[in-house]
Amino acid sequence: MSGNGFEQTTYEKWQKWLDIIYEEIQALSIYRGVYREVQKLIKANPKIQKPSSFYDFLDIAYTAFAAMSIRRQMKINSDSISFARLLSGMKEHPEIMSRDRFVALYKATSDKACGVEALQKHLENRPLKTFRKYSDSSESQFNPEIADHDLQGLKYTAEKVEIFTDKRIAHNDKSMQKTLATFKDLDNSVDFLENLLKKYWLLFHAETLLNYPGTYQYDWKQIFRYPWIEHKEGSIVDNRAIKSDLLSEEVEVVAESRK
Repeated sequence: MSGNGFEQTTYEKWQKWLDIIYEEIQALSIYRGVYREVQKLIKANPKIQKPSSFYDFLDIAYTAFAAMSIRRQMKINSDSISFARLLSGMKEHPEIMSRDRFVALYKATSDKACGVEALQKHLENRPLKTFRKYSDSSESQFNPEIADHDLQGLKYTAEKVEIFTDKRIAHNDKSMQKTLATFKDLDNSVDFLENLLKKYWLLFHAETLLNYPGTYQYDWKQIFRYPWIEHKEGSIVDNRAIKSDLLSEEVEVVAESRK
């Protein structure tokens, strides 16, 4: 395969990777928002501020999901699609993210401005000015030092979460006697991933993620405006009686099996 063929194929592959990464980080951001909103609902209602295994489950479920999502973005093995692998590739082949490819992303928008000379000139200059922030000294290709800096920042920010995930969630490592990650570590990692996503989404799609992670088209908190358990008069039953009946049935089954 020719060099240009390799570059174009790799560039298109990276674009697809980023689309997948976007979906995964968006889900992480949305579920973090849901988790935080539920915590606010609990804190705002003294009636439900009681010890509950359900609250423990919410904490564990969110923690496990967030930790695994963050860990997934750290993997760089050959079968992984992750931010770490994308950054590693951009560090190794910065020429693939060229000025020409970046400028071409703006072409469709610029074409729409035909006939409006001032606007068209602005749109032509904007991509060059934007790319200059991410280019090397030649201003013709991406600066690999930026990818390396972001990769090291990701590793540093998510290191505790990754260790916690490997030792406590993916495996039950008895050598780990204490929790190594906190909710603050999770939040810092999610924040870092969100910022990376916005930065590289601009590079690969020439779009700014202003409304991230998005707006709900429905009221997901509506379910909390209704009682989950309906108490009806006469519906209270004696659990001891039920237990006694079940025990009697069990004894009868055992006795019948011995005949």
